[in-house]
Amino acid sequence: MYLNRLLSQKQEHTSSIPDTALHEPRKKIMDIKLPEISLSTTKQELSPFTYGLLHFGMIGQLNHHSHRSRLSATQNTFHFHYIMLDGIFDSDVLKGIKTEHGYLWDYSLLDDLFHYLLSEGFIPLLSLSSIPDLLSSGNSRFFYSNTDFPDSMDDFLAFIADFFGHLAVDYADTIQQWKCSIRHISELALKDYIEKDSENFSLNFHKLREFWKFYASIFKVIKDVCPQIMIGSPEFDLADICSKK
Repeated sequence: MYLNRLLSQKQEHTSSIPDTALHEPRKKIMDIKLPEISLSTTKQELSPFTYGLLHFGMIGQLNHHSHRSRLSATQNTFHFHYIMLDGIFDSDVLKGIKTEHGYLWDYSLLDDLFHYLLSEGFIPLLSLSSIPDLLSSGNSRFFYSNTDFPDSMDDFLAFIADFFGHLAVDYADTIQQWKCSIRHISELALKDYIEKDSENFSLNFHKLREFWKFYASIFKVIKDVCPQIMIGSPEFDLADICSKK
C-alpha cells in the first residue's frame, strides 16, 4: 500500500528524464499470509523464563489505541510476565503544578496505564529513567524524557515519596510483585564523572561516590514508603565506566 502510494506520486527533479515506469500498468500486489505458529506443538518444552520480560519502551506510547492493540495481541500470544517501562515521569503521562505550598501531582494518566497493563497480565518493572520537568535543573533530553538532575534534591525526594506512597496504597494487592530500577540517571551521572585530557580517560571517583549517595537517597525513600517493591542496582554502561587509553 505504501509502495503503491510512492509510485503514484510525481517524482521531483526528473522533468527532463521521463519515468516510463509510472506509465506501466500497475501490477497486482499479492498478500502473503504467514503460517500461524502454535507454541503447543513445539517438540522441546520452553523454559518458563523464555518470555519472562518484555521491554516496551516509553510508557506514554500506550496512550495511543494502536499501541495498546498490538501489545494486547502480543501478550495474548506470548504471555510475558514482566513489562519494563521507561518514561514514567514524562510530561505526557504525569501532570503537576507548583503552588506556594509545594507541588501537586496528578497520577490519573499513569493509573489508567497501570490498570490496563495489570488487566493484561503484566507485572510492571518501572525504570526511573527520567525526572519530571518541573523538578529539573535543565533540559537535557533522551527522546522526550528529561534526564537532567533535580534542581532541588529535597523536592525530588519528596516527589519520589509521594509517587511510591501512592503506588503502595492504590496497588496494595500487587505491589509486592512490582520491580523498580534506576537507569539513565546513572548513565548521565557517569558521563560527567569521567575526567578527560588529550590522551587518557579515567574515572573521577569522588564524583562517582557522590552519585552513589544520590542513588542511596532514592533507594531509602522508596523503601520507607513502599517497602514491598523490589529495587535493582543501577544499570551501568561499560563504555562509561571503563578506563580507556
